[in-house]
Amino acid sequence: MWSGVVETDNALVNVNVPLGPGSAFDPDLADVHFKPEDSLALKNAVKSATAIEFLSYARFPLANIEPDGGGFQVRLRDKRFASELPGRRGIIAVIHLNAQSLVIDGHLDSMHRH
Repeated sequence: MWSGVVETDNALVNVNVPLGPGSAFDPDLADVHFKPEDSLALKNAVKSATAIEFLSYARFPLANIEPDGGGFQVRLRDKRFASELPGRRGIIAVIHLNAQSLVIDGHLDSMHRH
């Protein structure tokens, strides 16, 4: 099985391609992750020291922005490590912002799959 990431203008797509004899690729099984709309929260989050460190090694970064108390939480992950295949784990950046979209804090964390 080959696992890869395809990037388009508005999405990152995780694909698993079977390599064995008689196996067929089914594009309907691809895992599509749409990129978020531009926002002040995202713009400020990616300028943070945590994001800069994370983005220095991430090849296929994808942001997720969620309300968090009175502000926002931005989580950055590298979609190279989204596969369920053994050994494909990674680091995520977690950045907290206040209601005015100013960075409060951030840290790097390991991706946990249960």
